[in-house]
Amino acid sequence: MLRKARRASKKHGKDVDDVLLSFVYDVDARVADRLAAIRLWKEYTAPKLTEGSDGDKALGPAVFLPEHRPQFGVIEGGKAA
Repeated sequence: MLRKARRASKKHGKDVDDVLLSFVYDVDARVADRLAAIRLWKEYTAPKLTEGSDGDKALGPAVFLPEHRPQFGVIEGGKAA
């Protein structure tokens, strides 16, 4: 697929990202089509955030009682409690 995409890109002068962005910025396109293109672009370019990792569990909530202090030593660069 990647090889074919490169060949098509050379043939047409646009790669897949260029085509997708042309839909995103086409003011004459239907709003639903533009939104679908924006959704695709954001889905594959925005970083994926993972929650519930060991670091999250050990650090605890942002607000905590003194007896439930977060354990900053579990993350790199953190100081042990």
